[in-house]
Amino acid sequence: RSRSVHVCVGIRSTVQENSQAMSSRLYYAAARVIRELESKRGSLASLVFTSSRVSSSSKKKLYAIVSQTIKHKEIILHAIEECQLTEKESEISLYLAMVLTYELLFGKGLKGGGQLKRAMMRHKDELERAVKDTRAVATVQHRSEIVLPRYARVNLLKTTVVRAMEALSCSGYTRATLSAAGEPKSEK
Repeated sequence: RSRSVHVCVGIRSTVQENSQAMSSRLYYAAARVIRELESKRGSLASLVFTSSRVSSSSKKKLYAIVSQTIKHKEIILHAIEECQLTEKESEISLYLAMVLTYELLFGKGLKGGGQLKRAMMRHKDELERAVKDTRAVATVQHRSEIVLPRYARVNLLKTTVVRAMEALSCSGYTRATLSAAGEPKSEK
């Protein structure tokens, strides 16, 4: 009976090792795809689906990781620079750091428990602070770029036009009309 327990434990640790190797392989492949995208060697889909470094069943995961990392690229790069991650962890390239930072902070967390995860966990708090600061600055910068609605639709089954206009004016909106030249002219 003890032999079967040892065998099961041995199988379980082998599965965990394969999982760790698979996840780090996926992270390295994602970093490679992002590097090639930056150097304009192909489209996201073509680079992902022609990648020979991951199995065909992992291509969807690779596509998701790469596209989401690119989506959050500005915030991730700022956080990496703030923490000086690539200087402190010389074995992690910039593109790999981008992928790992995405997975750690925005994704489902880093898979596996190897060297990459340990390196990233050492800087997790710094990265979280940098991302939080970056988001606060980005929110303030983008307030000036907010596009207000050009018109409001009123559901006459729920309220009247007059009540809707009063509610909007209480919220700080003003009614605008267009001049003959097409320029907005504010009414009070």
